[in-house]
Amino acid sequence: MTEIKRKKSTRRKKSIIKKYSFEFLILFLITMGIFLLVENLEIKSTVLAYIKFILIYVLKFIQNIFSSISLFIDSREGSDIIGMILISTAFILIYFRYRKMAITEWNCGKECPECESKMLRKRKDTFHKILARILFVKIRHYFCEKCNTSRLNFR
Repeated sequence: MTEIKRKKSTRRKKSIIKKYSFEFLILFLITMGIFLLVENLEIKSTVLAYIKFILIYVLKFIQNIFSSISLFIDSREGSDIIGMILISTAFILIYFRYRKMAITEWNCGKECPECESKMLRKRKDTFHKILARILFVKIRHYFCEKCNTSRLNFR
């Protein structure tokens, strides 16, 4: 006679917590409700005190930022401030120019530009991950087996 092998059951027994999670939630809610009815807690005043503390802290933080900016502006001449604004604008424009070039001109696609065969995905280097963070784009690294070239795809 041939033995018939039985399939082992892949079903796992649910833990008590997972099986009765709804009942535990109901028990917790009832217990907390009874506790809050019996105990005399000042929840509203405590929450309002915390909100007031947080708002005062945030306002002091904003006030410190504005006071430091005003001290910086007061200690500089007008031509210095305009020069810093112009240099900052130039760096921002350079950033957007190279970002656009990376997305449009340096984009290789999924086919090799030299032998026109399909390229394979390759693991990104650390430099590619850093470049993706700086340019705010998704970068994929492709490799051609035939001509041994490596290209990037920007999205």
